[in-house]
Amino acid sequence: MKQIDLTLQAGDFTFNHRVAGICLKNDCILLEKNFKGKHWSLPGGRILSGESSSDAIERELTEELGISVLHKDLFATAELFFTDTQLETARPFHEVSFYYTIDAFNETIPFVPNSYFNGYEHEDERFIWFPLANLNTLNFQPRQLKKMLAHPEQAPYHFISNTLLDKEQDA
Repeated sequence: MKQIDLTLQAGDFTFNHRVAGICLKNDCILLEKNFKGKHWSLPGGRILSGESSSDAIERELTEELGISVLHKDLFATAELFFTDTQLETARPFHEVSFYYTIDAFNETIPFVPNSYFNGYEHEDERFIWFPLANLNTLNFQPRQLKKMLAHPEQAPYHFISNTLLDKEQDA
């Protein structure tokens, strides 16, 4: 069967079904940013139709970084409502995201803290190993994950962020 990214137009909204990985090493976290973007996020991407979030995180990290995931755990689920200002015409998004802690992965990517490197999939994306203790200094989205990353023992989390209404809550 043909699979497509689960990005759909729903009225005025674009709906995204997304997955991202939390890769930690030596007190650093792996982040990605689009060259046109204003914020940093966790590496990942769209879930395909007919694909589980668990399979999607493995596929996305392999496509973007050549990472083979050896072990993962669900860290958080999120319901996000926001306007994507990186697009030519800003539009509202409704996104459901799954965040996985990647506890074990092969070592195919360079580990040089605070140094940018490119992935394999998109030329307009860059990655960085950033000190987790300094995450508050970055425009990191979704920002609710910052405090959750400080308390991994309380996972799994579920949160809702509606920047369209400037409203956030832990569910």
